[in-house]
Amino acid sequence: MSQTPESKEEKPAPAPTRDLSKVPVGQEQNEAEAGIRAKAIEAQLKKALNVPADDETEPSPTKTHAFWGTQPVPAKPSEQVKSFEEAHPLEDVEEKMKHIRKTPLPLPQEFEWFNLDETNDEQLTELYTLLRENYVSDSDAWFRFAYSKPMLKWAINAPGTVKEYKCGVRVAGTSTMVAFISAVPTVVAVGGGEIKAVIIDFLCVHKSLREKRLAPVLIKEITRRVNLRGTFQAVYTAGTVIPTPYTAAHYYHRSISVEKLLDVHFTGIPKMMNVPRLKKLYRVEDAVETPGWRKFRGGDAPVVREKLNEYLRSNFKVAQLFKTDEDVIHSFKPRPNIVYSFVAESPTKDIDAFGSFYCVTNECPKSDKHPSIEIGYIYYYFTNGRVPLVELIGNLIVEAKKVGMDVVNALDVMKNKEMFTELKFGKGDGTLNYYLFNFNIPALQPEENGIVLI
Repeated sequence: MSQTPESKEEKPAPAPTRDLSKVPVGQEQNEAEAGIRAKAIEAQLKKALNVPADDETEPSPTKTHAFWGTQPVPAKPSEQVKSFEEAHPLEDVEEKMKHIRKTPLPLPQEFEWFNLDETNDEQLTELYTLLRENYVSDSDAWFRFAYSKPMLKWAINAPGTVKEYKCGVRVAGTSTMVAFISAVPTVVAVGGGEIKAVIIDFLCVHKSLREKRLAPVLIKEITRRVNLRGTFQAVYTAGTVIPTPYTAAHYYHRSISVEKLLDVHFTGIPKMMNVPRLKKLYRVEDAVETPGWRKFRGGDAPVVREKLNEYLRSNFKVAQLFKTDEDVIHSFKPRPNIVYSFVAESPTKDIDAFGSFYCVTNECPKSDKHPSIEIGYIYYYFTNGRVPLVELIGNLIVEAKKVGMDVVNALDVMKNKEMFTELKFGKGDGTLNYYLFNFNIPALQPEENGIVLI
Protein backbone atom coordinates (compact mmCIF):
# COMPACT_ATOMS: atom_id res chain seq x y z
CA MET A 1 0.00 0.00 0.00
CA SER A 2 3.02 2.13 0.30
CA GLN A 3 4.29 2.37 -3.27
CA THR A 4 3.15 2.66 -6.84
CA PRO A 5 4.87 1.50 -10.03
CA GLU A 6 3.37 4.45 -11.93
CA SER A 7 6.93 5.42 -12.69
CA LYS A 8 7.56 6.09 -16.34
CA GLU A 9 9.05 9.50 -17.03
CA GLU A 10 7.50 9.48 -20.50
CA LYS A 11 4.61 7.45 -21.87
CA PRO A 12 5.99 4.27 -23.48
CA ALA A 13 5.58 3.25 -27.07
CA PRO A 14 3.05 0.48 -27.82
CA ALA A 15 4.17 -2.86 -26.46
CA PRO A 16 6.03 -5.05 -28.95
CA THR A 17 4.54 -8.42 -29.87
CA ARG A 18 6.13 -11.03 -27.68
CA ASP A 19 8.43 -13.41 -29.53
CA LEU A 20 7.93 -16.78 -27.83
CA SER A 21 11.06 -18.07 -29.48
CA LYS A 22 12.97 -15.82 -27.06
CA VAL A 23 11.31 -17.26 -23.95
CA PRO A 24 13.81 -19.35 -21.96
CA VAL A 25 13.23 -23.10 -22.04
CA GLY A 26 10.60 -24.03 -19.44
CA GLN A 27 9.37 -20.46 -18.88
CA GLU A 28 6.46 -20.77 -21.31
CA GLN A 29 5.25 -23.92 -19.56
CA ASN A 30 5.63 -22.32 -16.12
CA GLU A 31 3.65 -19.27 -17.24
CA ALA A 32 0.92 -21.51 -18.66
CA GLU A 33 0.71 -23.44 -15.38
CA ALA A 34 0.54 -20.18 -13.42
CA GLY A 35 -2.28 -18.98 -15.66
CA ILE A 36 -4.24 -22.19 -15.17
CA ARG A 37 -3.77 -21.92 -11.39
CA ALA A 38 -4.95 -18.30 -11.36
CA LYS A 39 -8.05 -19.12 -13.41
CA ALA A 40 -8.90 -22.07 -11.15
CA ILE A 41 -8.68 -19.88 -8.04
CA GLU A 42 -10.79 -17.21 -9.74
CA ALA A 43 -13.50 -19.73 -10.69
CA GLN A 44 -13.49 -21.16 -7.16
CA LEU A 45 -13.87 -17.74 -5.58
CA LYS A 46 -16.66 -16.62 -7.89
CA LYS A 47 -18.55 -19.83 -7.31
CA ALA A 48 -18.17 -19.50 -3.54
CA LEU A 49 -19.40 -15.93 -3.49
CA ASN A 50 -21.97 -16.34 -6.25
CA VAL A 51 -20.22 -13.80 -8.48
CA PRO A 52 -21.24 -13.97 -12.17
CA ALA A 53 -18.44 -15.23 -14.38
CA ASP A 54 -18.32 -12.04 -16.42
CA ASP A 55 -18.68 -9.65 -13.48
CA GLU A 56 -15.60 -7.44 -13.50
CA THR A 57 -17.06 -4.43 -11.75
CA GLU A 58 -14.95 -2.48 -9.26
CA PRO A 59 -16.24 -0.65 -6.19
CA SER A 60 -17.47 2.78 -7.13
CA PRO A 61 -15.95 5.89 -5.54
CA THR A 62 -19.33 6.57 -3.96
CA LYS A 63 -19.38 3.21 -2.18
CA THR A 64 -15.75 3.50 -1.13
CA HIS A 65 -16.38 6.92 0.39
CA ALA A 66 -19.54 5.61 2.04
CA PHE A 67 -17.28 3.26 4.00
CA TRP A 68 -14.77 5.97 4.87
CA GLY A 69 -17.65 8.18 5.95
CA THR A 70 -18.12 5.77 8.86
CA GLN A 71 -14.45 5.92 9.90
CA PRO A 72 -12.61 8.41 12.15
CA VAL A 73 -11.01 10.40 9.33
CA PRO A 74 -11.75 13.88 7.95
CA ALA A 75 -14.45 13.45 5.32
CA LYS A 76 -13.06 16.27 3.15
CA PRO A 77 -10.21 18.79 3.16
CA SER A 78 -12.39 21.49 4.72
CA GLU A 79 -12.71 19.30 7.84
CA GLN A 80 -8.96 19.15 8.42
CA VAL A 81 -7.74 21.33 11.25
CA LYS A 82 -5.72 24.45 10.35
CA SER A 83 -2.92 24.17 12.91
CA PHE A 84 -1.14 21.57 15.02
CA GLU A 85 -2.45 23.27 18.15
CA GLU A 86 -5.86 21.97 17.03
CA ALA A 87 -4.65 18.44 16.14
CA HIS A 88 -6.64 15.75 17.94
CA PRO A 89 -7.98 12.18 17.81
CA LEU A 90 -11.38 11.84 16.19
CA GLU A 91 -12.63 9.14 18.56
CA ASP A 92 -12.76 9.07 22.34
CA VAL A 93 -10.51 6.24 23.50
CA GLU A 94 -12.41 5.43 26.69
CA GLU A 95 -15.69 5.24 24.81
CA LYS A 96 -14.08 3.20 22.03
CA MET A 97 -12.73 0.67 24.53
CA LYS A 98 -16.24 -0.10 25.74
CA HIS A 99 -17.39 -1.22 22.30
CA ILE A 100 -14.44 -3.12 20.82
CA ARG A 101 -15.59 -6.44 19.45
CA LYS A 102 -13.73 -9.34 21.10
CA THR A 103 -14.13 -11.83 18.23
CA PRO A 104 -13.19 -11.56 14.52
CA LEU A 105 -15.69 -10.09 12.08
CA PRO A 106 -17.80 -12.69 10.26
CA LEU A 107 -16.81 -13.89 6.80
CA PRO A 108 -18.79 -15.91 4.24
CA GLN A 109 -18.65 -19.57 5.30
CA GLU A 110 -16.37 -20.44 2.39
CA PHE A 111 -13.58 -18.31 3.90
CA GLU A 112 -11.69 -18.06 7.17
CA TRP A 113 -9.34 -15.70 8.98
CA PHE A 114 -5.82 -16.82 9.78
CA ASN A 115 -2.65 -15.27 11.17
CA LEU A 116 0.19 -15.59 8.70
CA ASP A 117 3.29 -17.30 10.07
CA GLU A 118 6.20 -15.82 8.14
CA THR A 119 8.46 -18.67 9.29
CA ASN A 120 6.22 -21.12 7.38
CA ASP A 121 7.57 -21.13 3.82
CA GLU A 122 4.28 -22.38 2.35
CA GLN A 123 2.35 -19.48 3.89
CA LEU A 124 5.03 -16.97 2.88
CA THR A 125 4.85 -18.30 -0.68
CA GLU A 126 1.07 -17.85 -0.66
CA LEU A 127 1.53 -14.22 0.40
CA TYR A 128 4.20 -13.68 -2.24
CA THR A 129 1.89 -15.12 -4.91
CA LEU A 130 -1.14 -13.11 -3.78
CA LEU A 131 0.80 -9.84 -3.87
CA ARG A 132 2.60 -10.63 -7.13
CA GLU A 133 -0.63 -11.43 -8.95
CA ASN A 134 -3.03 -8.96 -7.31
CA TYR A 135 -1.13 -6.07 -5.72
CA VAL A 136 0.08 -2.82 -7.26
CA SER A 137 0.75 -2.48 -10.98
CA ASP A 138 0.87 0.60 -13.16
CA SER A 139 -2.19 1.60 -15.18
CA ASP A 140 -0.70 0.31 -18.44
CA ALA A 141 0.37 -3.03 -16.88
CA TRP A 142 3.99 -2.47 -17.89
CA PHE A 143 5.28 -2.99 -14.36
CA ARG A 144 4.17 -4.83 -11.24
CA PHE A 145 5.71 -5.22 -7.82
CA ALA A 146 7.27 -8.57 -6.96
CA TYR A 147 8.30 -8.31 -3.33
CA SER A 148 10.67 -11.20 -2.58
CA LYS A 149 9.85 -13.57 0.27
CA PRO A 150 12.84 -12.36 2.34
CA MET A 151 11.72 -8.77 1.76
CA LEU A 152 8.19 -9.56 2.94
CA LYS A 153 9.47 -11.40 5.98
CA TRP A 154 11.51 -8.32 6.92
CA ALA A 155 8.74 -5.83 6.23
CA ILE A 156 5.93 -7.47 8.24
CA ASN A 157 8.03 -8.55 11.21
CA ALA A 158 9.28 -5.31 12.79
CA PRO A 159 9.96 -5.34 16.56
CA GLY A 160 6.76 -5.41 18.60
CA THR A 161 4.68 -6.96 15.83
CA VAL A 162 2.34 -9.70 17.06
CA LYS A 163 0.91 -12.58 15.08
CA GLU A 164 -2.57 -11.02 15.03
CA TYR A 165 -1.18 -8.12 12.99
CA LYS A 166 -0.44 -10.42 10.02
CA CYS A 167 -4.06 -10.82 9.05
CA GLY A 168 -5.00 -13.11 6.17
CA VAL A 169 -8.12 -14.59 4.61
CA ARG A 170 -8.05 -17.96 2.89
CA VAL A 171 -10.46 -20.43 1.35
CA ALA A 172 -11.72 -22.51 4.27
CA GLY A 173 -9.86 -25.78 4.73
CA THR A 174 -7.16 -24.88 2.20
CA SER A 175 -3.94 -22.89 2.06
CA THR A 176 -5.21 -20.62 -0.73
CA MET A 177 -4.81 -17.03 0.46
CA VAL A 178 -7.23 -14.53 -1.05
CA ALA A 179 -6.65 -11.38 1.02
CA PHE A 180 -4.13 -9.89 3.41
CA ILE A 181 -3.39 -6.82 5.50
CA SER A 182 -0.57 -6.12 7.96
CA ALA A 183 0.21 -3.73 10.80
CA VAL A 184 3.52 -2.95 12.49
CA PRO A 185 3.88 -0.78 15.60
CA THR A 186 5.58 2.60 15.41
CA VAL A 187 5.68 6.02 17.02
CA VAL A 188 4.86 9.14 15.01
CA ALA A 189 6.00 12.65 15.88
CA VAL A 190 3.11 15.05 15.24
CA GLY A 191 3.78 18.73 15.74
CA GLY A 192 5.50 18.92 19.11
CA GLY A 193 4.09 15.64 20.45
CA GLU A 194 4.10 11.92 19.76
CA ILE A 195 1.41 9.32 19.11
CA LYS A 196 1.57 5.55 19.33
CA ALA A 197 0.42 4.13 16.02
CA VAL A 198 0.72 1.28 13.56
CA ILE A 199 1.80 1.31 9.95
CA ILE A 200 -0.81 -0.39 7.76
CA ASP A 201 0.64 -2.05 4.68
CA PHE A 202 0.18 -4.75 2.04
CA LEU A 203 -3.61 -4.42 1.86
CA CYS A 204 -4.40 -6.80 -0.97
CA VAL A 205 -7.56 -8.57 -2.12
CA HIS A 206 -7.69 -11.17 -4.88
CA LYS A 207 -9.01 -9.57 -8.05
CA SER A 208 -12.04 -11.87 -8.11
CA LEU A 209 -13.18 -10.64 -4.69
CA ARG A 210 -12.86 -6.91 -5.12
CA GLU A 211 -16.47 -6.36 -6.13
CA LYS A 212 -17.51 -8.08 -2.90
CA ARG A 213 -16.08 -5.21 -0.80
CA LEU A 214 -13.70 -7.31 1.25
CA ALA A 215 -11.19 -4.48 1.68
CA PRO A 216 -13.40 -2.59 4.20
CA VAL A 217 -13.79 -5.84 6.17
CA LEU A 218 -10.01 -6.24 6.30
CA ILE A 219 -9.57 -2.63 7.44
CA LYS A 220 -12.19 -3.01 10.17
CA GLU A 221 -10.72 -6.30 11.33
CA ILE A 222 -7.14 -5.03 11.59
CA THR A 223 -8.50 -1.93 13.37
CA ARG A 224 -10.26 -4.18 15.87
CA ARG A 225 -7.09 -6.19 16.51
CA VAL A 226 -4.94 -3.10 16.95
CA ASN A 227 -7.51 -1.44 19.22
CA LEU A 228 -7.58 -4.51 21.46
CA ARG A 229 -3.88 -3.91 22.13
CA GLY A 230 -4.42 -0.27 23.03
CA THR A 231 -3.43 1.49 19.80
CA PHE A 232 -5.94 3.78 18.09
CA GLN A 233 -3.99 5.63 15.37
CA ALA A 234 -2.47 4.42 12.10
CA VAL A 235 -0.48 5.77 9.18
CA TYR A 236 -0.95 4.42 5.67
CA THR A 237 -0.48 5.39 2.05
CA ALA A 238 -2.29 4.76 -1.21
CA GLY A 239 -2.01 5.73 -4.84
CA THR A 240 -5.71 6.54 -4.85
CA VAL A 241 -7.43 9.48 -3.14
CA ILE A 242 -9.77 8.58 -0.29
CA PRO A 243 -10.87 10.74 2.65
CA THR A 244 -8.59 12.56 3.37
CA PRO A 245 -4.82 12.73 2.68
CA TYR A 246 -2.73 15.04 4.82
CA THR A 247 -0.21 15.28 1.98
CA ALA A 248 0.48 13.90 -1.50
CA ALA A 249 3.99 13.08 -2.64
CA HIS A 250 5.38 12.45 -6.11
CA TYR A 251 7.97 9.95 -7.28
CA TYR A 252 11.23 11.01 -8.90
CA HIS A 253 13.60 8.64 -10.67
CA ARG A 254 17.34 8.60 -11.21
CA SER A 255 18.31 6.26 -14.05
CA ILE A 256 21.35 4.01 -13.74
CA SER A 257 20.94 1.22 -16.34
CA VAL A 258 19.88 3.51 -19.18
CA GLU A 259 19.59 1.00 -22.02
CA LYS A 260 17.70 -1.52 -19.89
CA LEU A 261 15.24 1.14 -18.71
CA LEU A 262 14.67 2.17 -22.32
CA ASP A 263 14.19 -1.46 -23.37
CA VAL A 264 11.40 -2.00 -20.83
CA HIS A 265 9.82 1.43 -21.47
CA PHE A 266 10.44 2.66 -17.93
CA THR A 267 11.73 5.84 -19.51
CA GLY A 268 12.05 7.32 -22.97
CA ILE A 269 14.55 9.35 -24.97
CA PRO A 270 13.91 13.09 -24.59
CA LYS A 271 14.01 15.42 -27.57
CA MET A 272 17.48 16.42 -28.73
CA MET A 273 18.91 13.33 -27.01
CA ASN A 274 20.21 9.93 -28.10
CA VAL A 275 21.28 6.80 -26.23
CA PRO A 276 25.04 7.57 -26.02
CA ARG A 277 24.31 11.05 -24.65
CA LEU A 278 21.82 9.64 -22.14
CA LYS A 279 24.35 7.08 -20.92
CA LYS A 280 26.92 9.82 -20.48
CA LEU A 281 24.40 12.05 -18.68
CA TYR A 282 23.45 9.31 -16.19
CA ARG A 283 26.91 7.88 -15.66
CA VAL A 284 27.48 6.84 -12.02
CA GLU A 285 30.88 6.69 -10.37
CA ASP A 286 32.25 3.30 -9.35
CA ALA A 287 33.22 4.25 -5.80
CA VAL A 288 32.32 6.68 -3.02
CA GLU A 289 34.95 9.32 -2.20
CA THR A 290 33.53 10.66 1.08
CA PRO A 291 36.10 10.12 3.88
CA GLY A 292 34.88 7.79 6.61
CA TRP A 293 32.12 6.24 4.49
CA ARG A 294 31.25 2.66 5.48
CA LYS A 295 28.36 0.24 5.98
CA PHE A 296 26.11 0.66 8.99
CA ARG A 297 26.86 -1.79 11.82
CA GLY A 298 24.71 -2.90 14.73
CA GLY A 299 26.98 -1.05 17.16
CA ASP A 300 26.05 2.22 15.43
CA ALA A 301 22.42 1.88 16.48
CA PRO A 302 22.43 4.07 19.64
CA VAL A 303 24.06 7.04 17.89
CA VAL A 304 22.06 6.65 14.69
CA ARG A 305 18.81 6.37 16.65
CA GLU A 306 19.49 9.53 18.62
CA LYS A 307 20.64 11.61 15.65
CA LEU A 308 18.06 10.31 13.21
CA ASN A 309 15.17 10.97 15.59
CA GLU A 310 16.47 14.47 16.31
CA TYR A 311 16.81 15.17 12.59
CA LEU A 312 13.28 13.95 11.91
CA ARG A 313 11.73 15.82 14.84
CA SER A 314 13.45 19.12 14.13
CA ASN A 315 12.95 19.23 10.36
CA PHE A 316 9.48 17.83 9.68
CA LYS A 317 5.96 18.42 10.99
CA VAL A 318 5.14 14.70 10.91
CA ALA A 319 7.75 11.94 11.11
CA GLN A 320 8.25 8.31 12.01
CA LEU A 321 10.46 7.78 15.06
CA PHE A 322 12.67 4.83 15.98
CA LYS A 323 12.33 4.37 19.73
CA THR A 324 14.73 1.50 20.41
CA ASP A 325 18.07 0.27 19.15
CA GLU A 326 16.26 -2.91 18.11
CA ASP A 327 14.03 -0.83 15.82
CA VAL A 328 17.09 0.75 14.19
CA ILE A 329 18.92 -2.54 13.74
CA HIS A 330 15.87 -4.24 12.24
CA SER A 331 15.14 -1.35 9.89
CA PHE A 332 18.67 -0.57 8.72
CA LYS A 333 21.01 -3.52 9.23
CA PRO A 334 22.24 -4.28 5.68
CA ARG A 335 20.42 -7.26 4.19
CA PRO A 336 21.31 -8.31 0.60
CA ASN A 337 18.65 -7.29 -1.92
CA ILE A 338 16.45 -5.90 0.87
CA VAL A 339 17.98 -2.86 2.59
CA TYR A 340 21.39 -1.15 2.58
CA SER A 341 22.56 1.50 5.05
CA PHE A 342 25.75 3.53 5.43
CA VAL A 343 27.33 6.05 7.75
CA ALA A 344 30.02 8.71 7.32
CA GLU A 345 32.45 9.01 10.22
CA SER A 346 34.44 12.12 11.05
CA PRO A 347 38.19 11.87 11.78
CA THR A 348 37.21 11.57 15.47
CA LYS A 349 34.89 8.62 14.63
CA ASP A 350 31.72 10.61 15.23
CA ILE A 351 28.89 9.68 12.88
CA ASP A 352 28.16 12.81 10.83
CA ALA A 353 25.76 11.34 8.30
CA PHE A 354 23.59 8.29 7.70
CA GLY A 355 21.69 7.12 4.63
CA SER A 356 19.73 4.07 3.49
CA PHE A 357 17.76 2.60 0.62
CA TYR A 358 15.61 -0.49 0.23
CA CYS A 359 15.15 -2.68 -2.84
CA VAL A 360 12.08 -3.87 -4.74
CA THR A 361 11.90 -5.93 -7.91
CA ASN A 362 9.49 -4.67 -10.56
CA GLU A 363 8.47 -7.32 -13.08
CA CYS A 364 8.06 -6.22 -16.71
CA PRO A 365 5.25 -8.41 -18.11
CA LYS A 366 5.24 -6.74 -21.54
CA SER A 367 8.98 -6.81 -22.13
CA ASP A 368 10.56 -9.57 -24.17
CA LYS A 369 14.08 -8.39 -23.30
CA HIS A 370 14.14 -8.15 -19.51
CA PRO A 371 11.86 -9.97 -17.06
CA SER A 372 12.33 -7.35 -14.35
CA ILE A 373 14.14 -4.25 -13.17
CA GLU A 374 15.63 -3.62 -9.75
CA ILE A 375 14.65 -0.40 -7.98
CA GLY A 376 16.32 1.18 -4.98
CA TYR A 377 14.11 3.50 -2.92
CA ILE A 378 15.68 6.28 -0.88
CA TYR A 379 14.74 5.51 2.72
CA TYR A 380 15.74 7.39 5.89
CA TYR A 381 18.81 9.58 6.33
CA PHE A 382 20.33 12.42 8.32
CA THR A 383 23.31 14.72 7.93
CA ASN A 384 24.79 17.37 10.21
CA GLY A 385 26.22 19.42 7.35
CA ARG A 386 29.77 18.08 7.03
CA VAL A 387 28.43 15.77 4.35
CA PRO A 388 26.03 17.80 2.17
CA LEU A 389 22.71 16.17 1.32
CA VAL A 390 23.60 16.06 -2.39
CA GLU A 391 26.79 14.18 -1.57
CA LEU A 392 24.99 11.83 0.81
CA ILE A 393 22.30 10.83 -1.69
CA GLY A 394 24.87 10.73 -4.49
CA ASN A 395 26.78 8.17 -2.43
CA LEU A 396 23.62 6.07 -2.08
CA ILE A 397 23.22 6.10 -5.87
CA VAL A 398 26.78 4.80 -6.22
CA GLU A 399 26.05 2.06 -3.68
CA ALA A 400 22.78 1.21 -5.45
CA LYS A 401 24.67 0.74 -8.71
CA LYS A 402 27.21 -1.54 -6.97
CA VAL A 403 24.45 -3.91 -5.78
CA GLY A 404 22.67 -4.08 -9.16
CA MET A 405 19.91 -1.47 -8.96
CA ASP A 406 18.75 -0.22 -12.35
CA VAL A 407 17.14 2.97 -11.07
CA VAL A 408 16.84 4.88 -7.79
CA ASN A 409 13.44 6.24 -6.78
CA ALA A 410 12.70 8.97 -4.25
CA LEU A 411 9.57 10.75 -3.10
CA ASP A 412 9.58 14.53 -2.77
CA VAL A 413 9.22 14.15 1.02
CA MET A 414 11.79 15.19 3.64
CA LYS A 415 14.54 17.29 2.01
CA ASN A 416 14.69 15.30 -1.20
CA LYS A 417 13.70 18.20 -3.44
CA GLU A 418 17.01 19.88 -2.59
CA MET A 419 18.99 17.24 -4.46
CA PHE A 420 16.75 16.25 -7.39
CA THR A 421 18.15 18.68 -9.96
CA GLU A 422 21.85 18.27 -9.23
CA LEU A 423 21.61 14.48 -9.04
CA LYS A 424 19.52 14.29 -12.26
CA PHE A 425 16.30 12.87 -10.88
CA GLY A 426 13.34 13.15 -13.24
CA LYS A 427 9.72 13.46 -12.15
CA GLY A 428 7.62 10.34 -12.78
CA ASP A 429 3.90 9.68 -13.05
CA GLY A 430 3.38 8.23 -9.60
CA THR A 431 1.64 9.98 -6.71
CA LEU A 432 1.46 8.63 -3.18
CA ASN A 433 -1.16 9.94 -0.76
CA TYR A 434 -0.45 9.90 2.99
CA TYR A 435 -3.14 9.32 5.62
CA LEU A 436 -3.50 9.33 9.40
CA PHE A 437 -6.30 7.25 10.88
CA ASN A 438 -8.15 8.71 13.86
CA PHE A 439 -6.00 11.80 14.12
CA ASN A 440 -6.84 15.12 12.52
CA ILE A 441 -3.86 17.25 11.48
CA PRO A 442 -3.41 20.14 9.03
CA ALA A 443 -2.72 19.53 5.36
CA LEU A 444 1.04 19.58 4.69
CA GLN A 445 3.42 20.09 1.84
CA PRO A 446 5.32 16.88 1.06
CA GLU A 447 8.62 18.40 2.21
CA GLU A 448 7.06 18.81 5.69
CA ASN A 449 6.51 15.04 5.86
CA GLY A 450 9.17 12.81 7.41
CA ILE A 451 7.63 9.40 6.81
CA VAL A 452 8.84 6.88 4.21
CA LEU A 453 6.98 3.56 4.14
CA ILE A 454 8.08 0.31 2.52
